[in-house]
Amino acid sequence: GFDVGGGGGVGATGLLDGARAAERPPPRTEFLPGPREAVDFLKRETRQGDVVLLKASRGVALEKVLDDWF
Repeated sequence: GFDVGGGGGVGATGLLDGARAAERPPPRTEFLPGPREAVDFLKRETRQGDVVLLKASRGVALEKVLDDWF
């Protein structure tokens, strides 16, 4: 399972609501309104050895989050 479920942008609140209502929801969900908040969250919450799955549509420019995170 997941320890944290996160989402941002259009439709994210529905995604997070669905995750909370799932049979085995993540212990924690976070709404991240934009790339800057996502970077701040990742820097604050992840540690060496953590596995992170990032998924986004092309319009989100996820590579910017990755560049700023590392």
